[in-house]
Amino acid sequence: MAAREKRQLEFMNRMANGVIREMDDQMKKEDEMIAHYEKERELKLRRDEDRKAEMRRNKQDEINRTLAAQQEEKKKREADRKSEIN
Repeated sequence: MAAREKRQLEFMNRMANGVIREMDDQMKKEDEMIAHYEKERELKLRRDEDRKAEMRRNKQDEINRTLAAQQEEKKKREADRKSEIN
C-alpha cells in the first residue's frame, strides 16, 4: 500500500512539474512576444519622429529660401527705385 501511494505521489509530482514547465514556457513565450512588440513599436515611433524632423527641416529650408528670394527682390526694387530717381 505504501509503495502504491509513493508511486501515485511520484506520478502527481511529475504531472505537476510538467504543468509548471508548460506554464513557464508559456510565460517565456508571452514575454518574448511582448518584447518583440515593444521593439517594433519603438522602431515605429523613432521612424515617425525622424520623418517629422525631416519635414520640419524641409519646411524651414523652404521658408529660408523664400525669405532670401524676397530679400533679393526687395534689393532689386530698391536699386531700380534709386536708378529711376537718378
